[in-house]
Amino acid sequence: MKNLTFSKLNPLLWGGWLIFCSLVFLYFFYHSIADLSRFFSLNQKVSATNVHFKIVENHKEQFQIKAEFSYVVDGQEYKRAEILSQPIYDNPYQAQKVLQERIESDFDVYYSKRKPSLGTLQKEFSIKKFVDMLLGTGLFCYFLFLKENYLENIFKKFKKCRQ
Repeated sequence: MKNLTFSKLNPLLWGGWLIFCSLVFLYFFYHSIADLSRFFSLNQKVSATNVHFKIVENHKEQFQIKAEFSYVVDGQEYKRAEILSQPIYDNPYQAQKVLQERIESDFDVYYSKRKPSLGTLQKEFSIKKFVDMLLGTGLFCYFLFLKENYLENIFKKFKKCRQ
C-alpha cells in the first residue's frame, strides 16, 4: 500500500470541501427560493373572520401567538390555524399585553388564487435571508471558478493518487 502524503491528499480534501460547501449552498438556496416563491404566490387578500388567539410555548421556552381564523373566498369558507412566526416573546405576560392591544384590529388573510385553502395572516419574506443567499451564491461561484478547470484538475490528481 502506497503512503499518501499531504500533497497527494490535498486534492481529495479540497474536492470533499467543495462537495460539502455545494450541499450547504444548495440547501440554503432551495429554502430561499421556496420562501420567495411562497411570498409571491400569496397574491390575494380578504378580511379574516372569527379570529381567536392563544399564547403557546415553543420548544425554546419562548412564547408565540397561535391564531385560529376563518375566511371566505368565492363563497367557500376556509378555516385555518397557525402559529405566528413573529414576534416571539420571552414571557407569556408580554405576549398577553401585545395581544390585548391588537385584539380589536382587523386582520387580513393572504392566500393564493390557485390554492385558496392555504391562507395565512403573515405574508413575509426575509430580505436578510435573500441577501445572505445572494452573497452565498457569489461566494460559491467565486470558489468554484477560482481556478480554470479546478474540478478537472482535482480529478486528474485523484486518478494519479490512486495509481
